[in-house]
Amino acid sequence: MFNFVELDKIAVKGKKEGVRIYTILNDTGLASHGGSTDHHETFLTCYRAQRWDEALKMIQLNKITYSELSQYYDMMEDRINHLKEDEPGEDWDTIFRATSK
Repeated sequence: MFNFVELDKIAVKGKKEGVRIYTILNDTGLASHGGSTDHHETFLTCYRAQRWDEALKMIQLNKITYSELSQYYDMMEDRINHLKEDEPGEDWDTIFRATSK
């Protein structure tokens, strides 16, 4: 059994349209936490709703719950801190756009 979780919605340099990217989580890590990715999904919901402080709290919880994604959560924490300083606005489409190849 594979447990896929969405990580982000990204667009490569020069493209406007984003695509969802996923990863596979280790079954044993999920089994020890009830076999659910609810906390991760809550994080994504908070992130996309620009509820930055809630998203940051979920990151701290998720770094423990999903330790194999700790580098991902570190990256997202940096991104959120940047977004808190430079708000994306109400029309934000939640797509991360790469500025280099």
